[in-house]
Amino acid sequence: TRPWALKYRDLRANKRPSKVFGVQIAQVVASEVAASDGDSESAPLSLPPPRAVLVQTPLIPRIVRRLVTALNPKLDTEGLFRVAGNQTSMSHLCNEFDCYFEVDLGSYDGHCLAGVLKQYLRDLPQPLFPYEQYTNYFAIQGGEFVARAVLFGNLINELPLHNKAVLLYLLDFFIRVTEASHINKMTPNNLAIVLGPTLLPSINKDPLQVLSHNMSSVQLVEDLITHGPIIFEYLSSTHTASSSVEGVQ
Repeated sequence: TRPWALKYRDLRANKRPSKVFGVQIAQVVASEVAASDGDSESAPLSLPPPRAVLVQTPLIPRIVRRLVTALNPKLDTEGLFRVAGNQTSMSHLCNEFDCYFEVDLGSYDGHCLAGVLKQYLRDLPQPLFPYEQYTNYFAIQGGEFVARAVLFGNLINELPLHNKAVLLYLLDFFIRVTEASHINKMTPNNLAIVLGPTLLPSINKDPLQVLSHNMSSVQLVEDLITHGPIIFEYLSSTHTASSSVEGVQ
């Protein structure tokens, strides 16, 4: 076979059958599994053991794993997720992810990668926190958080499986971003200000109601990041307990 023919064949094999932006998480994952003959990619997530048990890798779209993996060495980037990336580079990268399974991320800086991740989350047809659960999440804000962690954990367990996997994977990553806040300046509050309206977009278009909603979203995301380790600990304990019961049965 001629070299150009091999290159064309490889390029055609790398082509996605459908887009990833603006598409349901489960649909994207299903297309990736189908394209890999039923074997989903198992890129290492580098999560602490208690958290790794909770995150189901096959349920996380490749774009999320690839972006987080590429961002891990760039956690010292000042203003990560707050400073806007180059729009031309971001548009090109979004198009690459929409067209191809394998995308070279080596030439992109942290702001561009973070911006594309935010864009992906913003474009989801249904946010990670489903609209119908907003009231339940906002209702448990305030008070002592160890007790609220149980309520948050129970609500997270009720999420669609793909949403839950992506949320926990990202929550672990966002915790690590804020752990480098002495360098990147992204404290839990600063990160929540950027991510709150992205993870929990307002349904209402009235400016005053959007403002009120965004304030609640920021507080919720800040709580999740600040007290994420407690939530993971609770979820891990319930996961271990349920596994033990299943083992006995």
